[in-house]
Amino acid sequence: MLNLPANTLIGKKTMLPSDLLFEFNKAELRESARVGLMKLGMLMDRNPELYCWVEGHTDLVGGDEFNLNLSIKRAEAVKNYLVNSLKMPQEKIITRGFGKFSPITIANNATEQAANRRVEIRMRKTPPTEEQRVIAPRKATVIQEPPPTATAIPEEEEPEPPKAILVKPKRVPVEEPPPRAAPVEEEPTFPELPDPPRAQPVEPEILRAQPVGE
Repeated sequence: MLNLPANTLIGKKTMLPSDLLFEFNKAELRESARVGLMKLGMLMDRNPELYCWVEGHTDLVGGDEFNLNLSIKRAEAVKNYLVNSLKMPQEKIITRGFGKFSPITIANNATEQAANRRVEIRMRKTPPTEEQRVIAPRKATVIQEPPPTATAIPEEEEPEPPKAILVKPKRVPVEEPPPRAAPVEEEPTFPELPDPPRAQPVEPEILRAQPVGE
């Protein structure tokens, strides 16, 4: 988070394990917590325009009121170190305690429960609203019940469709088409003409010589 620009930083959060910051069921900071909180101070120093939200969380062991008070005290312990030791502006640091009402895991295993013991750090442009400052307790369920199994709703029985009957097709006699008339080529006929008249021989007229008078 130290290397992120402000516009990217406001959408992120980081978690500091409470077991590294505090003794079990205690709200006093360990000596080993100082190094991590010094880095948090550097983060605030690089982003003076942003608000630092410090939010404490506990595991699911113990009563609601005890865990809520413990988470608030641990968040306040982080703020006091930032203000008193690192001289960070206290008006830029807002603390909230969630107790056991916002767990990461609801498993019964003690090792997995350690994830719930944490302090979350958020860098935001504005402080939380009045509605965000009020923590609404909600029951944390340790044993997660499986979702109900969906039951099929019986539907009205529909009548079975009739079985298909194999019907053999009847052979229908096919009438052969009648033979088509083929055109027959006939020789052309011409009307009979009368016989032409036969040529008659013509005897030539012999000119006889006429006497000429002297």
